[in-house]
Amino acid sequence: AGGLRGAAPAFLIGPRDRVVIYGDSITAGVEYQYYPRSIEAYVRTRYPGWQGEIWNRGVSGDTAGNLERFRKDCLALKPDLVLFNMGMNDGGRSKDPAVALRLFVTNVTAVATTARAANPRLRLVLVSPILYETRGSGTRPQYAYVLRRLADEERDLARRLGLPFIDLNRDYGRTIGMTEALFPGTTSFSTDGIHPATTGGHLFIAIHILKGLGAG
Repeated sequence: AGGLRGAAPAFLIGPRDRVVIYGDSITAGVEYQYYPRSIEAYVRTRYPGWQGEIWNRGVSGDTAGNLERFRKDCLALKPDLVLFNMGMNDGGRSKDPAVALRLFVTNVTAVATTARAANPRLRLVLVSPILYETRGSGTRPQYAYVLRRLADEERDLARRLGLPFIDLNRDYGRTIGMTEALFPGTTSFSTDGIHPATTGGHLFIAIHILKGLGAG
């Protein structure tokens, strides 16, 4: 299906699209499904006649290599569009960042292959993980660099596979940079370095993903 029309001429969510937002704890949320529900709220209010569905399929601690869950939690729903937002846990799966990056690329490639085999018309959008905030408790300063490298590898992979890519790591990081400029020395959106606060980080995740999908 073509994208919805309006102020944004190329919005990637179509009028009857079945959409799965697939990810880890960032997607799952805590008590409330924050950024996925914000995306759904935008679509349903911006396009009142929209007849599709949006599912949140985030699971805390999961990685891109869990193909069994991808088949069960995502492909079984027969989606038209999948936002694949993984990576926050993948970068730490090996003590050697280079090994972790290679494994991530291998796993995401397998996801794309599996998705196309299930439905050649399925539209898969790769979404990079957000950045790691080094001022959070239990900080691991090097992990911010690992996630940036991971986002770069995912961008290059998306180009090779011909898939849309949303660099959430870069865009979300720019938002945090502005926050730091306004409020120096504060933890911008997260207290643990990973999970965004509900009133700030998740809203900006939704905004940047919607922009990446072509929303006006």
